[in-house]
Amino acid sequence: MSAKNQVYEIITERIIGQLESGVVPWRKPWKTQGNIPTNFVTKKPYRGINVILLSLTSYTSQYWLTFNQVKQLGGSVKKGQQSELVIYWNWVEPKGHKATSETKSAADESPLDKVPLLRYYRVFNLEQTTLELPQGPENEPLPTLERCEEIISSMPNRPEIKHIGNGACYCPGLDLVKMPKRDSFFSSEEYYSTLFHELGHSTGHVSRLNRKEVATVSSFGGNDYSKEELVAEFTAAFLCGITGIAQATINNSSAYIQSWINALKQDKKLLVCAATQAQKASDYILAEQPE
Repeated sequence: MSAKNQVYEIITERIIGQLESGVVPWRKPWKTQGNIPTNFVTKKPYRGINVILLSLTSYTSQYWLTFNQVKQLGGSVKKGQQSELVIYWNWVEPKGHKATSETKSAADESPLDKVPLLRYYRVFNLEQTTLELPQGPENEPLPTLERCEEIISSMPNRPEIKHIGNGACYCPGLDLVKMPKRDSFFSSEEYYSTLFHELGHSTGHVSRLNRKEVATVSSFGGNDYSKEELVAEFTAAFLCGITGIAQATINNSSAYIQSWINALKQDKKLLVCAATQAQKASDYILAEQPE
C-alpha cells in the first residue's frame, strides 16, 4: 500500500470507529468559534478534514504544534504522549505524470504544470507539552444568531430561498432552496444548521463552484449522492462551528450511521475529497479567499 493510500486508510478507519461507537464526528466538531483547531505558532486555523480529525480528541486547548515547533519554542513533549495526524496537499512537478480525476478534485485552482499530492505530518496539542498555556480567556465572545443571518444574507450569488412545504431541499435545476417555515423547527439553531446544509449543496451549481455532482444533474441521486451529501454535511459543520451554534441537520439514527459506514468502507478517499470540497463551499458562502 502506498503512503498516500495508507493516509486515506488511517483517516477512514478513525472516522468509522467513531461512527461504530454511535458518534457522528462531523456534527458540531468544536465548541465555539475560539475553539476551532489552530496552529499555535502561525495562529492559522486548520481546514478541511483536519478540523474534524483534531476535534475528535478530548483536549480543551484549541492549539496544536509539530514536534519541531515545540522544540523551537523551548519546550518538550510530555512522556508517553501520542501525536495526531494532519494532512495537506503539496504541489509538485508531475514528471511525466498526468493529473488524474483524484488530483483534479483536490483543488480546482491548481498552479500551472503542477499536481497536488497528499502529504501528512504529526502534531501535538499544547496540553501535551511543557509549554505554558495562554492565560486569560482564549475564546472570542460567542457569536449570536444574527451572525448566522449575516452569513446567509451576505452569500455571493445566493440562490433563491423559499419557505414552502414540509421538507428542506436544494433543487439544482431551479437553483432554489426550499425550507419549511421557521416556526416548524424546534430551535433557531436547527433552522440555521439545516439551511447551511442546503446552501452547501447550492455552491455546487454551475454558476458557483460547478461541482459535477450538482451541476450535471437536475436532482440528487445515483453514485455521486454520498459524496455530495457529505460535502453538505461538512459545510454545515464548518459554518456551525464558525457561528458557534449546534448542528442538528439530520438525526443520528442507527440506519443513518450505518449508511455512512457502508459508504466509507466502499470509498476510502470519500472523506478527504468531500472535506476539501466542503471547505471550498464554506469559503464561497463566507465570501472568503483563502491564502
